Amino acid sequence: MIDRFNDKLIEEKDSIVMGISGGADSVCLLLNLNELKKESDLTLTAVYVDHGIRGEASEADGRFVEELCKKLEVPFLYEKVDVPAEAQDRGVSVEEAARDLRYEVLLSVARERGCNKLAIAHNADDNAETIIFQVIRGTGIAGLRGMDSEMVRSGIAIIRPLLSVTRSAIEAYLTGIGQEHITDATNLSDDYSRNRIRHRVIPELLNINPKAIEHINDSAAALREMELAEDSAERLYDEASGGRELSVEVLRDHSPSLRRSVIRLWIRDIGKARDVGRVHYEAIDDLIMSPTGKYVDLPAGQQIEKVYDRLRLRDKNVKKASDIEGAATAVPTLKPGEKAEFSMDGWYIRMTLFSGDDARELHRTISFQKNYAKYYDYGKIDGNMVIRHRMDGDYLVISDKGTKKTLARYFVDAKVPRDERDEAWLLCAGSKVILAAGYRGSEDMKVDDRTQDILQVEYWRT
Repeated sequence: MIDRFNDKLIEEKDSIVMGISGGADSVCLLLNLNELKKESDLTLTAVYVDHGIRGEASEADGRFVEELCKKLEVPFLYEKVDVPAEAQDRGVSVEEAARDLRYEVLLSVARERGCNKLAIAHNADDNAETIIFQVIRGTGIAGLRGMDSEMVRSGIAIIRPLLSVTRSAIEAYLTGIGQEHITDATNLSDDYSRNRIRHRVIPELLNINPKAIEHINDSAAALREMELAEDSAERLYDEASGGRELSVEVLRDHSPSLRRSVIRLWIRDIGKARDVGRVHYEAIDDLIMSPTGKYVDLPAGQQIEKVYDRLRLRDKNVKKASDIEGAATAVPTLKPGEKAEFSMDGWYIRMTLFSGDDARELHRTISFQKNYAKYYDYGKIDGNMVIRHRMDGDYLVISDKGTKKTLARYFVDAKVPRDERDEAWLLCAGSKVILAAGYRGSEDMKVDDRTQDILQVEYWRT
């Protein structure tokens, strides 16, 4: 219980409702929390739920719990429900109705008393039985996780402080201190599915391996940790990903294992993951702390390069500007509704002209369009357009007031690698850069309320 306190499952000044049946597990829970109360200023309330199944025997168990609580000076509540009637009304088994009603009562008490936690006495054997039961039911991977040490329901944290302790250890503890407990007669009957697993299946597993319970729980814990790691990696990937680039700043302060998980997701999504192994992921992770310009070659002709504050994936077989023959590609004059499409060494550009009602509808929804598209007032484009690589004298208009900046200066200020500057595809009118695909465009051709024709430019890497 002290370990659980150190793990923050139980914290100072917690106000805890405990479900106490009088069985070995719940008595162990009550005794341990009561001892911890002296050091941690806990507020405890014990609740006994009579399921309305065993008549006088159940009432006698309730009196046992009440006397024990009185001895320990722990507040006690006796709550009674009619499980058989509820099972019939809800159309569920007696087992399911008992569980649901028990939680409803305990959570209700927690809310009424302003408690922040509800402690349940499930142990490692209970968890193993649950996992086996879930396998039999065919609930899939989720069922193999078993029980969580903590979950939140209706704003109350439900905690299971004994989940890592076996039933035999609990019983040995109570015997060692001379503490009595009661045995619910329904736990001895094989009329219930879980009891048959407890009495028939678990003993056989323990005959095969005395540590079967421990190993089942360890496997469930490993699966829960794996799911948590995957969730964390997905969230970090969403934060760090920028298409063919990953933010080094976002990744740097996280653990190497989490960073490598993000790198795996990245390569899976935008690269060729076949034959990429552990040695590659570790080498890519090393790039995060490396100087700019370092790179790792991957199978299938790909490469990961450290470029300032990001990792960049590129195809090594894509031709560089110096390898491409021919002059600029002319863009034809478009008529309303016409498209012009271009494919250039790893890039695809598509231009569409919208006019009249189509242009007005597009103007209304531009802010909702995807970020791989840009929109220009076609009437503000002065001269014939071409698609080409950079040339001396190229410039961008960086404000709607007409402020200019040379493309060379923009690339330097934006920390664009030198080889990437040469490979960038530009949509130009003369020396004015309308759009540098993947970077930015000029600001003096924006769509406004007077625009009649809108040029939509979509671009992406192929």
